[in-house]
Amino acid sequence: MKDIVSIIVPVHNSAAYMKHCVDSLIRQTYPHIEILLIENGSTDRSYRICQEYEKKEHRIRAFHLDKLGVSHARNYGMQNACGQYIAFVDSDDYCERDWCRRLVEAEELGEHTYLPLCGYRKVREYRQEILQEYHYEHKKISRVELKDILEVHDKSLLNTVWNKLYQKSVIMDYRIEMSEELSLGEDLVFNLNYLDACGRQGFIIQNQILYNYVRNGKESLDNGYRDDYHYAVQRMYDAFYGFCEKRSIETNKVFWKWAMWMYDEVLCNTYSQSSRQSAWRRYRFNDRVMKDQRLAEIVKQIGRDNGVPAYVGYRSRSYAILLLMRYYERYKKIVKKRRNVDE
Repeated sequence: MKDIVSIIVPVHNSAAYMKHCVDSLIRQTYPHIEILLIENGSTDRSYRICQEYEKKEHRIRAFHLDKLGVSHARNYGMQNACGQYIAFVDSDDYCERDWCRRLVEAEELGEHTYLPLCGYRKVREYRQEILQEYHYEHKKISRVELKDILEVHDKSLLNTVWNKLYQKSVIMDYRIEMSEELSLGEDLVFNLNYLDACGRQGFIIQNQILYNYVRNGKESLDNGYRDDYHYAVQRMYDAFYGFCEKRSIETNKVFWKWAMWMYDEVLCNTYSQSSRQSAWRRYRFNDRVMKDQRLAEIVKQIGRDNGVPAYVGYRSRSYAILLLMRYYERYKKIVKKRRNVDE
């Protein structure tokens, strides 16, 4: 018998668009699937729609939870999954017909020693207006060793769960869960915990675009104020840095650039228009962020890489050094472009 893939779909106030998602799963060319619709705390018709799908499609199971949260819904789904493999889909996204089959093929091609993943695209709503595509390289299959994990991350392929296939036995044996205390970065932390537990040698990448990440108003979620942003970034940094250190993987420019970008987002988040904090409290918060030893190490490493004494004056309680580094990077790019034109 073919291995069953349990596809976990958290559902929250998704009545307006979940049909597009669920229909794309029903039409998968890999038939050996079960679809778990985990509705949590919706105030619209979402759960009723889940029940309707459950009645007409034998591979669908519908669940209702009172507690909110995508991580809680995913954890509940993993506990109730019956398949040998687990995959995740967001209820406002949709998959290409071969999404599941290609991931299973990658798992078999990698002989269960490489984590299978696929390419994806960002699209605007359901008009299939492509915003950006993500893949590792321009060939059908890529086999990437674990020591090159930062390259995979740099291609934006590591920090999501819906472009991957996981073994349920590993998740259950090592009690790997989505962190319910995080509202940002929980996918990345989950993936690093999974890789650490299962001892995979690397990644087997289907470079075809098989998953569609629909923006559909997610810009407001990305740009809104988060009071736990700094904590979430600390958790992501510690998880990734600790993973690399444990595996003797060099934290190169890719890592430090990513880490600097995250902390820059934390500092900018404090001054989001949706924040109700006073100017004084915003200043005090960012002052504490600037004293974070992780940020000190990031600035020091980037300073070394760029040949500038970035650590000097770091404790000046201002953002001047960060701004100078940003403008320095922009200046380098401008000079490089001019040189290319002259040549």
